[in-house]
Amino acid sequence: MTIARQCAAAVLESEGVPVDDCVLIISELVTNAVRHTASGHPNGTVILMISDAGPMVRVEVIDAGAPTVPMPRQPSEDADSGRGLFLVDRLSVMWGVRKLYTGGRAVWAMIERGKGD
Repeated sequence: MTIARQCAAAVLESEGVPVDDCVLIISELVTNAVRHTASGHPNGTVILMISDAGPMVRVEVIDAGAPTVPMPRQPSEDADSGRGLFLVDRLSVMWGVRKLYTGGRAVWAMIERGKGD
C-alpha cells in the first residue's frame, strides 16, 4: 500500500487535486482489494489507474474480484476495521463498482479538484 500512496501523491501534487483525500481513497481501495479479493493471494495483482476527468480526477482500483459486492457500512466506534468504503463515500463526489469480463472488478471514485487540502 505504501507504493500506491507514494506514486499517487507524486502524480497528484501538481494537478490541483486534494492529495490527502485522494491518497486516503486509494489506500482504502487498494487495501480492500488485497484484503477481500483473490488479488491478496500469492501472485495476485492490483492495478491502480488515475485519470483526468476535467474538473475531477478518477481513481480506479482493478482487482481479481470476489463473490461479494463492495458496500460501505457504519462500523461501531470501537471496531478496528470496516470504515474504508464509508470514507470513500464521504470523500468522493461519487464512486462505484463495475464487473470486468475477465472476472475481476474495478472500484472507482471521482474526486473534485481544488477541494480539501
